[in-house]
Amino acid sequence: MDQTWDYKVAVKELQVNEPDGSLLTTHLSTVDEASGEILGLVSRRYQLIQNRTLYEAMDEIKGELGLTLQGASVVKDKRATLFRYNFGEDRVQTVPNSFLKEDKIKFGFEVFNSFDSKLGSGCFRAWAERLVCENGLTVPKEVGRVNFKNLGAITSTCIKDTLIAKIEPILATVSTWDKWAQIVPSRSRVGEFVCENFGGKRAKILLDNYDKLEDKSVWGLVNIITYHISHEAKSRVASDIRMKQWDLEKIVNKFYRINLN
Repeated sequence: MDQTWDYKVAVKELQVNEPDGSLLTTHLSTVDEASGEILGLVSRRYQLIQNRTLYEAMDEIKGELGLTLQGASVVKDKRATLFRYNFGEDRVQTVPNSFLKEDKIKFGFEVFNSFDSKLGSGCFRAWAERLVCENGLTVPKEVGRVNFKNLGAITSTCIKDTLIAKIEPILATVSTWDKWAQIVPSRSRVGEFVCENFGGKRAKILLDNYDKLEDKSVWGLVNIITYHISHEAKSRVASDIRMKQWDLEKIVNKFYRINLN
């Protein structure tokens, strides 16, 4: 596997002046140890975790949890790294009431290590993929995410216990998707939701695609949107596409909190 992710980072004091001439003391900088390049700004409460520390901790427990490392991505000019793991076939789930028979879902975890507070906090985050067309789905944040700061320590034991506790609630998300597959919202409500969350041109394309669907359920609408996120969303820098998708997935999370009827 490509090991561009295996770079060391240091935290250093900032030598930056405030407008009044005093030194900026509220933040620290993260620095690529090899090049000396500043990667980002972090608070003084920031806990630096090296990519290799995460990789080795996950490597100790992935077999026991049934996880396989799919790959690693360095994004935003080394300001963050993502490791992506997937479960085996024994964790594949089926949405029973989907318009498509055998609508199977595969699950896994992403490990997001951030060296810049602007990109968010380091975390473990569940992902799901619909195998029928390989579009990525979104697991609700309160179910599928754990910030590093809530672990207590970055050890294989802490990580294993945390992920084991998350597995069943994450898989149970399928029951929510099953309910969505039985709800057909009004066309006007669908239009409101799409136009509220996407720009004019993109909203029109999504609504045109929805109108062509045989499956007019909430599940059908979700899959139109997640297909756009997985297949059509673009980023100016190819390696940063996963970060772009993360931002768009916030829209899909709204489905867990609203009523489209």
